[in-house]
Amino acid sequence: MKKIGILLIILFAFANLVVAQESGLYKFLDDTNGKYGFMNETGKIIIKPQYIITSDFSEGLCYVSVETSARGYRWFFIDTLGNKVFDVGDNFVEKGFSQGYAVINGNNEEWFIDKKGNKAFGRTWGDIVTDFNEGIAKVSDVKFKGDYLIATDGSKIDNMPARSFIFQNGLAGFYDETGSGIIKRNGQVIISGLENCDGYLNDYIKVKKKDAKWGFIDKEGVTVLPFNYEKDDIEYANDSLFYIKENGAWGIAGLDGRYIVKPSFKNVHAFSEGLASVSKDGKSWGFIDKTGNFILPPAYYLADSFKNGICAVRKQYQKFETANDYYLDTIIDKNGIILNEVGMHCYMGFVGGLIEYYGGMHFTGGVHYLNKQGKMVVPH
Repeated sequence: MKKIGILLIILFAFANLVVAQESGLYKFLDDTNGKYGFMNETGKIIIKPQYIITSDFSEGLCYVSVETSARGYRWFFIDTLGNKVFDVGDNFVEKGFSQGYAVINGNNEEWFIDKKGNKAFGRTWGDIVTDFNEGIAKVSDVKFKGDYLIATDGSKIDNMPARSFIFQNGLAGFYDETGSGIIKRNGQVIISGLENCDGYLNDYIKVKKKDAKWGFIDKEGVTVLPFNYEKDDIEYANDSLFYIKENGAWGIAGLDGRYIVKPSFKNVHAFSEGLASVSKDGKSWGFIDKTGNFILPPAYYLADSFKNGICAVRKQYQKFETANDYYLDTIIDKNGIILNEVGMHCYMGFVGGLIEYYGGMHFTGGVHYLNKQGKMVVPH
Protein backbone atom coordinates (compact mmCIF):
# COMPACT_ATOMS: atom_id res chain seq x y z
CA MET A 1 0.00 0.00 0.00
CA LYS A 2 1.34 3.45 -0.95
CA LYS A 3 1.95 5.71 2.01
CA ILE A 4 2.78 9.40 1.60
CA GLY A 5 2.15 10.11 5.28
CA ILE A 6 1.63 7.93 8.30
CA LEU A 7 -1.88 8.03 9.74
CA LEU A 8 -2.07 6.91 13.33
CA ILE A 9 -5.13 6.69 15.56
CA ILE A 10 -4.05 8.72 18.57
CA LEU A 11 -5.55 7.85 21.92
CA PHE A 12 -7.07 10.73 23.85
CA ALA A 13 -4.24 10.93 26.35
CA PHE A 14 -1.88 11.89 23.55
CA ALA A 15 -4.28 13.83 21.34
CA ASN A 16 -2.51 17.14 21.83
CA LEU A 17 0.87 16.08 20.49
CA VAL A 18 2.38 19.31 19.18
CA VAL A 19 4.41 19.47 16.02
CA ALA A 20 6.94 21.78 17.62
CA GLN A 21 7.75 21.50 21.30
CA GLU A 22 8.20 25.22 21.82
CA SER A 23 8.38 24.67 25.56
CA GLY A 24 11.36 22.31 25.19
CA LEU A 25 9.69 19.92 27.67
CA TYR A 26 8.84 16.26 27.04
CA LYS A 27 6.61 14.04 29.12
CA PHE A 28 8.01 10.77 30.44
CA LEU A 29 6.61 7.88 32.46
CA ASP A 30 8.52 7.09 35.64
CA ASP A 31 9.19 3.39 36.16
CA THR A 32 9.14 3.59 39.96
CA ASN A 33 5.78 5.27 40.58
CA GLY A 34 4.06 4.90 37.19
CA LYS A 35 3.41 8.63 36.90
CA TYR A 36 4.27 11.29 34.34
CA GLY A 37 6.76 14.11 34.66
CA PHE A 38 8.63 16.37 32.22
CA MET A 39 12.26 16.54 31.12
CA ASN A 40 14.22 18.73 28.72
CA GLU A 41 16.01 17.59 25.55
CA THR A 42 19.03 16.34 27.49
CA GLY A 43 16.87 14.28 29.86
CA LYS A 44 17.17 16.60 32.86
CA ILE A 45 13.98 16.33 34.92
CA ILE A 46 12.29 19.74 35.10
CA ILE A 47 8.94 18.69 36.59
CA LYS A 48 8.97 15.63 38.85
CA PRO A 49 6.72 12.68 37.92
CA GLN A 50 3.44 13.19 39.77
CA TYR A 51 0.62 13.07 37.21
CA ILE A 52 -1.50 10.04 36.33
CA ILE A 53 -2.17 11.47 32.85
CA THR A 54 -0.95 14.49 30.91
CA SER A 55 -1.14 16.27 27.58
CA ASP A 56 1.84 17.96 25.89
CA PHE A 57 2.73 21.60 26.44
CA SER A 58 1.10 24.06 24.08
CA GLU A 59 1.80 27.79 24.20
CA GLY A 60 3.51 27.38 27.58
CA LEU A 61 0.68 25.52 29.31
CA CYS A 62 -0.22 21.86 29.75
CA TYR A 63 -3.25 20.13 31.24
CA VAL A 64 -2.63 17.33 33.73
CA SER A 65 -4.45 15.26 36.31
CA VAL A 66 -3.63 13.65 39.63
CA GLU A 67 -7.06 12.16 40.33
CA THR A 68 -10.05 10.70 38.54
CA SER A 69 -13.59 12.07 38.43
CA ALA A 70 -17.02 11.02 37.21
CA ARG A 71 -16.04 12.19 33.71
CA GLY A 72 -12.72 10.41 33.77
CA TYR A 73 -10.15 12.85 35.20
CA ARG A 74 -10.09 16.09 37.16
CA TRP A 75 -7.92 18.44 35.09
CA PHE A 76 -5.82 21.49 35.84
CA PHE A 77 -3.27 23.47 33.83
CA ILE A 78 0.39 23.89 34.77
CA ASP A 79 3.16 26.15 33.48
CA THR A 80 6.65 25.07 32.38
CA LEU A 81 7.88 25.14 35.99
CA GLY A 82 5.13 22.81 37.13
CA ASN A 83 3.15 25.52 38.91
CA LYS A 84 -0.63 25.14 38.90
CA VAL A 85 -2.15 28.00 36.87
CA PHE A 86 -5.88 27.20 37.05
CA ASP A 87 -8.32 24.33 37.53
CA VAL A 88 -11.07 23.13 35.18
CA GLY A 89 -12.66 20.77 37.70
CA ASP A 90 -14.81 17.97 36.36
CA ASN A 91 -15.01 19.52 32.89
CA PHE A 92 -13.20 17.88 30.01
CA VAL A 93 -10.34 19.59 28.14
CA GLU A 94 -11.29 19.11 24.51
CA LYS A 95 -8.26 20.85 22.99
CA GLY A 96 -5.13 22.47 24.42
CA PHE A 97 -4.09 26.06 23.78
CA SER A 98 -3.92 27.41 20.25
CA GLN A 99 -3.65 31.12 19.52
CA GLY A 100 -4.38 31.96 23.13
CA TYR A 101 -7.43 29.77 23.72
CA ALA A 102 -8.19 26.21 24.85
CA VAL A 103 -11.49 24.36 24.41
CA ILE A 104 -13.45 23.04 27.41
CA ASN A 105 -16.29 20.54 27.21
CA GLY A 106 -19.08 20.65 29.77
CA ASN A 107 -21.90 18.15 29.88
CA ASN A 108 -23.91 19.63 26.99
CA GLU A 109 -21.89 22.65 25.86
CA GLU A 110 -18.40 23.78 24.97
CA TRP A 111 -16.50 27.04 25.43
CA PHE A 112 -13.13 28.70 25.00
CA ILE A 113 -10.93 29.71 27.92
CA ASP A 114 -8.02 32.15 27.99
CA LYS A 115 -4.67 31.51 29.67
CA LYS A 116 -6.02 32.60 33.04
CA GLY A 117 -8.80 30.03 32.86
CA ASN A 118 -11.53 32.61 32.20
CA LYS A 119 -14.41 31.78 29.88
CA ALA A 120 -13.86 33.74 26.66
CA PHE A 121 -16.38 35.67 24.54
CA GLY A 122 -19.10 35.47 27.21
CA ARG A 123 -20.86 32.48 25.71
CA THR A 124 -20.85 28.75 24.96
CA TRP A 125 -21.52 26.67 21.85
CA GLY A 126 -23.17 23.35 21.17
CA ASP A 127 -19.97 22.23 19.46
CA ILE A 128 -16.52 23.73 18.90
CA VAL A 129 -15.50 21.83 15.78
CA THR A 130 -11.93 23.12 15.58
CA ASP A 131 -9.67 25.23 17.75
CA PHE A 132 -8.19 28.50 16.47
CA ASN A 133 -5.76 28.30 13.60
CA GLU A 134 -4.65 31.29 11.52
CA GLY A 135 -7.17 33.40 13.42
CA ILE A 136 -10.22 31.26 12.68
CA ALA A 137 -12.15 28.54 14.51
CA LYS A 138 -15.22 26.58 13.43
CA VAL A 139 -18.19 26.33 15.82
CA SER A 140 -21.89 25.50 15.80
CA ASP A 141 -24.75 26.50 18.06
CA VAL A 142 -26.23 23.02 17.77
CA LYS A 143 -23.98 19.96 17.69
CA PHE A 144 -23.50 18.50 14.20
CA LYS A 145 -25.57 21.25 12.62
CA GLY A 146 -25.02 24.75 11.23
CA ASP A 147 -21.23 25.16 11.44
CA TYR A 148 -19.81 28.66 11.00
CA LEU A 149 -16.47 30.44 11.44
CA ILE A 150 -15.45 32.91 14.16
CA ALA A 151 -12.45 35.20 14.66
CA THR A 152 -10.26 35.40 17.78
CA ASP A 153 -12.56 38.06 19.25
CA GLY A 154 -15.48 35.64 19.09
CA SER A 155 -17.23 37.45 16.23
CA LYS A 156 -18.77 35.57 13.32
CA ILE A 157 -16.85 35.82 10.05
CA ASP A 158 -19.19 36.83 7.25
CA ASN A 159 -16.83 37.03 4.25
CA MET A 160 -16.41 33.24 4.08
CA PRO A 161 -18.76 30.65 2.57
CA ALA A 162 -20.85 29.00 5.26
CA ARG A 163 -19.41 25.58 4.51
CA SER A 164 -15.72 26.35 4.88
CA PHE A 165 -12.99 24.19 6.36
CA ILE A 166 -10.41 25.45 8.81
CA PHE A 167 -7.42 27.31 7.40
CA GLN A 168 -3.97 25.82 6.91
CA ASN A 169 -1.07 27.63 5.22
CA GLY A 170 -3.36 30.56 4.42
CA LEU A 171 -5.93 28.50 2.50
CA ALA A 172 -9.19 26.71 3.20
CA GLY A 173 -11.54 24.54 1.20
CA PHE A 174 -15.23 25.37 0.91
CA TYR A 175 -18.49 24.20 -0.63
CA ASP A 176 -21.16 26.39 -2.22
CA GLU A 177 -23.85 26.08 -4.88
CA THR A 178 -21.22 25.80 -7.64
CA GLY A 179 -19.33 22.94 -6.00
CA SER A 180 -16.14 23.01 -3.97
CA GLY A 181 -13.33 25.55 -4.07
CA ILE A 182 -10.36 27.05 -2.27
CA ILE A 183 -10.31 30.43 -0.57
CA LYS A 184 -7.65 32.68 1.02
CA ARG A 185 -7.81 34.10 4.51
CA ASN A 186 -8.80 37.53 3.14
CA GLY A 187 -11.84 36.03 1.42
CA GLN A 188 -10.29 35.87 -2.07
CA VAL A 189 -11.42 32.75 -3.94
CA ILE A 190 -8.52 31.27 -5.89
CA ILE A 191 -10.61 28.57 -7.58
CA SER A 192 -14.26 27.48 -7.46
CA GLY A 193 -16.65 25.20 -9.26
CA LEU A 194 -14.57 22.13 -8.52
CA GLU A 195 -16.00 18.68 -8.16
CA ASN A 196 -13.55 17.87 -5.39
CA CYS A 197 -10.23 18.84 -3.81
CA ASP A 198 -7.81 16.78 -1.76
CA GLY A 199 -5.99 18.88 0.81
CA TYR A 200 -4.20 22.22 0.69
CA LEU A 201 -1.31 21.75 3.09
CA ASN A 202 1.44 21.35 0.48
CA ASP A 203 2.90 23.72 -2.09
CA TYR A 204 0.47 22.30 -4.63
CA ILE A 205 -3.13 21.15 -4.23
CA LYS A 206 -4.73 18.12 -5.87
CA VAL A 207 -8.14 19.03 -7.32
CA LYS A 208 -10.75 17.64 -9.70
CA LYS A 209 -12.53 19.92 -12.10
CA LYS A 210 -16.05 19.15 -13.22
CA ASP A 211 -16.16 17.04 -16.39
CA ALA A 212 -12.42 16.44 -16.05
CA LYS A 213 -9.99 14.25 -14.14
CA TRP A 214 -7.59 15.16 -11.34
CA GLY A 215 -4.58 17.49 -11.51
CA PHE A 216 -2.60 19.92 -9.36
CA ILE A 217 -2.83 23.70 -8.94
CA ASP A 218 -0.60 26.13 -7.06
CA LYS A 219 -1.75 28.45 -4.27
CA GLU A 220 -2.88 31.08 -6.78
CA GLY A 221 -5.10 28.63 -8.65
CA VAL A 222 -2.73 28.16 -11.61
CA THR A 223 -2.64 24.66 -13.09
CA VAL A 224 0.76 23.01 -12.63
CA LEU A 225 -0.13 19.41 -13.51
CA PRO A 226 -2.89 18.97 -16.10
CA PHE A 227 -6.22 17.34 -15.27
CA ASN A 228 -5.47 14.04 -16.94
CA TYR A 229 -5.26 11.61 -14.03
CA GLU A 230 -7.33 9.43 -11.77
CA LYS A 231 -7.25 10.53 -8.12
CA ASP A 232 -5.13 7.63 -6.89
CA ASP A 233 -2.66 7.88 -9.77
CA ILE A 234 -0.99 11.16 -8.74
CA GLU A 235 0.60 12.33 -5.50
CA TYR A 236 2.78 15.27 -4.56
CA ALA A 237 6.31 14.03 -3.85
CA ASN A 238 7.65 17.37 -2.45
CA ASP A 239 10.26 19.70 -3.96
CA SER A 240 8.07 20.44 -7.03
CA LEU A 241 8.07 16.76 -7.98
CA PHE A 242 5.09 14.47 -8.47
CA TYR A 243 4.53 10.74 -8.36
CA ILE A 244 2.50 9.47 -11.33
CA LYS A 245 1.29 5.90 -11.62
CA GLU A 246 1.01 3.92 -14.84
CA ASN A 247 0.09 0.25 -15.08
CA GLY A 248 0.42 -0.15 -11.31
CA ALA A 249 3.91 1.41 -11.04
CA TRP A 250 4.96 4.86 -9.82
CA GLY A 251 7.33 7.22 -11.61
CA ILE A 252 8.60 10.71 -10.82
CA ALA A 253 7.56 13.73 -12.90
CA GLY A 254 8.29 17.44 -12.91
CA LEU A 255 5.88 20.37 -13.10
CA ASP A 256 5.28 19.74 -16.81
CA GLY A 257 4.14 16.18 -16.14
CA ARG A 258 7.08 14.68 -18.00
CA TYR A 259 8.82 11.76 -16.37
CA ILE A 260 12.17 12.29 -14.72
CA VAL A 261 12.08 8.66 -13.62
CA LYS A 262 9.91 6.24 -15.55
CA PRO A 263 7.34 4.23 -13.56
CA SER A 264 9.13 1.40 -11.76
CA PHE A 265 8.15 1.59 -8.07
CA LYS A 266 5.31 -0.27 -6.40
CA ASN A 267 5.34 1.87 -3.22
CA VAL A 268 6.62 5.39 -2.62
CA HIS A 269 6.99 7.92 0.19
CA ALA A 270 7.47 11.67 -0.17
CA PHE A 271 10.93 13.22 -0.54
CA SER A 272 12.54 14.61 2.60
CA GLU A 273 16.04 16.10 2.80
CA GLY A 274 16.59 15.06 -0.82
CA LEU A 275 15.78 11.37 -0.38
CA ALA A 276 12.62 9.28 -0.64
CA SER A 277 12.00 5.73 0.54
CA VAL A 278 10.57 3.51 -2.19
CA SER A 279 9.93 -0.15 -2.89
CA LYS A 280 9.99 -1.89 -6.24
CA ASP A 281 8.46 -5.14 -5.05
CA GLY A 282 6.32 -3.96 -2.13
CA LYS A 283 8.48 -5.89 0.32
CA SER A 284 11.95 -4.30 0.49
CA TRP A 285 12.55 -0.58 0.85
CA GLY A 286 15.51 1.63 -0.06
CA PHE A 287 16.19 5.33 -0.63
CA ILE A 288 16.46 7.14 -3.96
CA ASP A 289 17.55 10.63 -4.93
CA LYS A 290 15.56 12.90 -7.26
CA THR A 291 16.98 11.17 -10.34
CA GLY A 292 15.63 7.83 -9.17
CA ASN A 293 19.04 6.36 -8.33
CA PHE A 294 19.26 4.25 -5.18
CA ILE A 295 21.46 5.97 -2.61
CA LEU A 296 20.70 3.28 -0.04
CA PRO A 297 19.79 -0.09 -1.60
CA PRO A 298 16.53 -1.89 -0.76
CA ALA A 299 17.47 -3.54 2.52
CA TYR A 300 14.59 -2.65 4.84
CA TYR A 301 11.13 -4.07 5.46
CA LEU A 302 9.79 -0.54 6.06
CA ALA A 303 11.27 2.94 6.00
CA ASP A 304 10.19 6.37 7.22
CA SER A 305 11.61 9.74 6.05
CA PHE A 306 14.87 11.51 6.82
CA LYS A 307 14.87 14.45 9.20
CA ASN A 308 17.88 16.03 10.88
CA GLY A 309 20.00 13.65 8.83
CA ILE A 310 18.63 10.44 10.35
CA CYS A 311 15.79 8.05 9.61
CA ALA A 312 13.94 5.18 11.27
CA VAL A 313 13.59 1.90 9.37
CA ARG A 314 12.57 -1.67 10.07
CA LYS A 315 15.36 -4.20 9.57
CA GLN A 316 13.86 -7.19 11.36
CA TYR A 317 11.13 -9.11 9.58
CA GLN A 318 7.66 -8.95 11.12
CA LYS A 319 5.21 -11.59 9.94
CA PHE A 320 2.13 -9.52 10.75
CA GLU A 321 1.44 -5.81 10.70
CA THR A 322 -0.20 -4.65 13.93
CA ALA A 323 -3.11 -2.28 13.45
CA ASN A 324 -2.38 1.27 14.60
CA ASP A 325 1.15 0.34 15.64
CA TYR A 326 3.72 1.83 13.29
CA TYR A 327 6.71 -0.27 14.37
CA LEU A 328 10.33 0.49 13.40
CA ASP A 329 13.48 -0.92 14.93
CA THR A 330 16.60 0.84 13.63
CA ILE A 331 17.97 4.39 13.25
CA ILE A 332 20.30 5.03 10.29
CA ASP A 333 22.12 8.03 8.83
CA LYS A 334 22.28 9.01 5.13
CA ASN A 335 25.18 6.62 4.58
CA GLY A 336 23.10 3.73 5.88
CA ILE A 337 25.21 3.46 9.02
CA ILE A 338 23.27 2.06 11.95
CA LEU A 339 23.18 4.54 14.84
CA ASN A 340 20.88 2.57 17.12
CA GLU A 341 18.76 -0.57 17.16
CA VAL A 342 15.71 -0.27 19.38
CA GLY A 343 12.10 -1.45 19.11
CA MET A 344 9.95 1.61 18.48
CA HIS A 345 6.18 1.08 18.65
CA CYS A 346 3.82 3.84 17.47
CA TYR A 347 6.76 5.74 16.01
CA MET A 348 5.94 9.47 15.98
CA GLY A 349 9.09 10.90 14.39
CA PHE A 350 10.64 14.15 15.57
CA VAL A 351 8.58 16.13 18.06
CA GLY A 352 10.64 19.27 18.43
CA GLY A 353 14.25 18.19 18.89
CA LEU A 354 13.60 14.57 19.91
CA ILE A 355 12.19 11.45 18.26
CA GLU A 356 9.18 10.14 20.16
CA TYR A 357 7.94 6.55 20.28
CA TYR A 358 6.28 4.12 22.68
CA GLY A 359 7.59 1.03 24.42
CA GLY A 360 4.59 -1.20 23.64
CA MET A 361 1.80 -1.69 21.15
CA HIS A 362 -1.07 0.78 20.88
CA PHE A 363 0.68 3.56 22.84
CA THR A 364 1.47 1.37 25.84
CA GLY A 365 4.82 0.82 27.52
CA GLY A 366 5.47 4.49 28.21
CA VAL A 367 6.77 7.23 25.96
CA HIS A 368 10.47 7.22 25.00
CA TYR A 369 12.84 9.53 23.14
CA LEU A 370 15.92 9.53 20.94
CA ASN A 371 18.10 12.56 20.20
CA LYS A 372 19.39 13.78 16.82
CA GLN A 373 22.23 11.27 17.01
CA GLY A 374 19.73 8.44 17.46
CA LYS A 375 20.73 7.86 21.10
CA MET A 376 18.32 7.22 23.95
CA VAL A 377 17.47 10.19 26.17
CA VAL A 378 16.91 8.95 29.73
CA PRO A 379 15.31 11.12 32.43
CA HIS A 380 17.75 11.95 35.22
